[in-house]
Amino acid sequence: KVFNVDEYCHMEGVVYRFMPVKAKEYYKNLGGVYSEGSYDLLVNKAVWGNLNDPTVTVDRESYRNSTMVKQSYMRLAQALINEGKADSAVVVLDKSMEFFPHEKITFDYYMLPWAEIYFEAGAREKAVEMIRTLSGRYLEDLAYYSNLPDKFAAYYDQNSQEALAVLQRLSQMASENGETELANELDEAFMQQMQLMGYR
Repeated sequence: KVFNVDEYCHMEGVVYRFMPVKAKEYYKNLGGVYSEGSYDLLVNKAVWGNLNDPTVTVDRESYRNSTMVKQSYMRLAQALINEGKADSAVVVLDKSMEFFPHEKITFDYYMLPWAEIYFEAGAREKAVEMIRTLSGRYLEDLAYYSNLPDKFAAYYDQNSQEALAVLQRLSQMASENGETELANELDEAFMQQMQLMGYR
């Protein structure tokens, strides 16, 4: 290994441009972010077909590939926060959810940074909405797992652990950002699920 190639890879939209200068907003093994070019591509020019059309069924491949695209939006938003461009960061996250809404591409733990960045950008209501959406999704999952017979529930232990971990992180995030009532609500829901599950 002669040099760290990723240090010279600049994310521009959903691809990387290899350039003879070190990238800004660099993450090890992920390269950096060219925020100006990425913003133009992801916010002003990108279109994603009918993924957000309620009447269209999202195929498995498109569903899976959306994760990578959403990560590009998240990285751009974080880069903009670091550059002091909070308003632009909010626009980026809003655009990602316009293209990939929860109703079509179910939110998962990869969406935790959305809530964090919304808080950082001062978009408190949007952060709280994201926390409620995520917690609602995982509480529904846990309710399903807890009602399964033991012989089947064991197959979902990893999923249950993931759901509980997400609830804990959401509660912590709410508490750290002064949303005490929401944090208490999530803590109570977490303890209820722990009791319901036994904890198996």
